[in-house]
Amino acid sequence: MNCFALLLLGVIGGHAGPNQVDVKHEMFGLAANYSGSAGLAWINVGSGHAKVIFTFSLPDQGRGVSGLAYHPGTKKFYTTLDGPGGSYLGILEIDPKSQQVRRFVPPVFFSEGIEYLPQLGSLVISCTDNGYSTNSIAKLGLDGTLTDRYTIPVEDADNLGIEPETLRLLTFDTNNQTDGYSLNGIFDLLGFPQRVGLYNGPVNGFDNDLATMAGRVYLSRRDRLARFDNNFGTITDIGSFNLSSDVYLIGLAAAPRSVFTALPKN
Repeated sequence: MNCFALLLLGVIGGHAGPNQVDVKHEMFGLAANYSGSAGLAWINVGSGHAKVIFTFSLPDQGRGVSGLAYHPGTKKFYTTLDGPGGSYLGILEIDPKSQQVRRFVPPVFFSEGIEYLPQLGSLVISCTDNGYSTNSIAKLGLDGTLTDRYTIPVEDADNLGIEPETLRLLTFDTNNQTDGYSLNGIFDLLGFPQRVGLYNGPVNGFDNDLATMAGRVYLSRRDRLARFDNNFGTITDIGSFNLSSDVYLIGLAAAPRSVFTALPKN
């Protein structure tokens, strides 16, 4: 599995909180196959059904993507781009209005998870300068620069998310768990990062990206949508994405309906 300029310094003033911010948001996913193409899909969080809005070819011999984040400043989506043999090709920027994509490569050996942190006003990635265990978090500039890098106390951070109430960073990794926890919360990221284990129940190898909307944390399970319930104690299955068998959904992000010119009604 895998994994833009700093817009604001410090905490965003007057942030309304996750429940208020998400009122006009919808859930979107990154659908892909193994032949070098991908697409953005709208997801019904009630049923799990997904509908692909548009597709695009992966640039520069891209063969796969991982994770999805929405940046409210640029009004674009971002994902990690993989090349042949699992090689790292950088970050892909997806413009939902023009339906164009742009690639840029941060100065790291490898990155996996990607998320937008409101309290930083910036995208962040999980990354490493050697090997494939991504236990560092760095703020990512839109020109590919990295700033303010932090080592976090987890074995690996394949996927990133946000906890609804505290807005702290979530890390999720099914094959390199930390003390038996696949889902962990990171607090005091800007000071001395510490970890709290949140979910240590059953997972599968197809579990990947997280997204928060309307106070809930959702999980993509390749061909199905699920969510964490009971204070992260359980995973509740919602339903199938209902896509063709050769398409998998590898990223989730909540974004306003207005970033698209037209969306399915249900």
